[in-house]
Amino acid sequence: MIELRNSHFEIDGTPSFIYSGEMHYFRISPKLWTTHLRRAKEAGLNTVSSYIPWNWHEPSEGTFDFTGATHPQRNLVGFLKKVREEGMKFIARIGPVSNAELTDEGVPGWLLKNYPEVYTSGKEVTNLPHVTLLCYLSDTYQRYVGKWYDRVLPLIRENQWPQGGIILVQLDNEIGMIRWLNKAADYTPKAQALYREFLAERYGSLEPLNKAYKTAYKQFTDIMQPLSGN
Repeated sequence: MIELRNSHFEIDGTPSFIYSGEMHYFRISPKLWTTHLRRAKEAGLNTVSSYIPWNWHEPSEGTFDFTGATHPQRNLVGFLKKVREEGMKFIARIGPVSNAELTDEGVPGWLLKNYPEVYTSGKEVTNLPHVTLLCYLSDTYQRYVGKWYDRVLPLIRENQWPQGGIILVQLDNEIGMIRWLNKAADYTPKAQALYREFLAERYGSLEPLNKAYKTAYKQFTDIMQPLSGN
């Protein structure tokens, strides 16, 4: 069992410090995994961390590879086994947004190409390095993220401590960073509707809302989100 107690981690009841460093198995030949893990231990680490990129493990829609069938560096199962054999622990970053200077922040290219409704509306793409502005509220996006989780989470469960080396799991990494770099909000109809629902729940009626915002709305459906900065 892993618990956070009195500002420290306890692993199986023993106070423990987690000394972790990044080791991206998908960027390293499997022939070098053992060498890198041992070098990490020599550096004083007891844990390694890595993204588990969605676009890497589902290269085409519905085709998942966690065993290296299509590429040896997709053998996540084999890498987790190596981590455990070397007596180390693992922090899994499962996305769906991975960042890590991956193409499209780790979101599959086939999803962006075939289902453009997963993008936000209201902001043009800039020349910044991180520009995959997705509507995380999109029904299509959430459906495919669910399919990704349906495949990756059982693998995480099978390899979690103490059966395996996984001690922590992180979902999206730096997901908000893409927004503030681009000063972009989500103006899709679903996001607009949720904004109106939030205002209706907070103010109850238009009179206090108009007073607070110095507006003269006649009905909640007239309300639009404020424009983001430039």
